Amino acid sequence: MQNFSGVHSPTLSGTSQADAYRPLRLPVVLVADSKLGGISSTISSYESLLLRGYDISSVLIFEDGYYRNWEYLTPYFKERDIVVHSFPAPPAKLG
Repeated sequence: MQNFSGVHSPTLSGTSQADAYRPLRLPVVLVADSKLGGISSTISSYESLLLRGYDISSVLIFEDGYYRNWEYLTPYFKERDIVVHSFPAPPAKLG
């Protein structure tokens, strides 16, 4: 599932993308949010996908030195046998 805003973003027909892609049985790599509110939105997305029967193979997240969400999400997903891959944040945009 390629989605750049949320698992329940609408398709052109108006249904949730999470529901529209479900029949394809695609593996999922969940991209976690590294900013404020990211823990809650990531767990909410995970649960929405899980309830629909998706298999989440791993979680990707940037390492934000201020919020440090990867430090919470790594053990959270480890308890659920899902590997979290954290990466240094990309450099700031040039002016």
